[in-house]
Amino acid sequence: MEDITLIYTMLLGHGPMFAACVAGVVVALIWWPKAPLPAKLVLIACVLELLLIGVSTWMSGWYVPHMMRNGVPMAKLSITISAISIGTSVLGAVLFGLLIWAAFTGRRSAISTPR
Repeated sequence: MEDITLIYTMLLGHGPMFAACVAGVVVALIWWPKAPLPAKLVLIACVLELLLIGVSTWMSGWYVPHMMRNGVPMAKLSITISAISIGTSVLGAVLFGLLIWAAFTGRRSAISTPR
């Protein structure tokens, strides 16, 4: 039961990002007819970020404590925690890159006007 409480507490900490991702999904669906490629990229990034939040919360809130209770050596546990941290950081950066790509894709070149 205390594992579930820890997971809910961790999800609460991710609440603002979760809300931003849900808002991003809604905005992407609204803008899909006008800008399909940027909307698709935003939708992909937001859905994957929601999955990343869920998986990283599960890993940190259930899997790592489960490993600790089962007597996994501290060396292996620290490697696991480092891998989770690095993995979520890299995936978060890739998803942020998708959002940057979405912001600038599909734009026409500005025609320079003579002065």
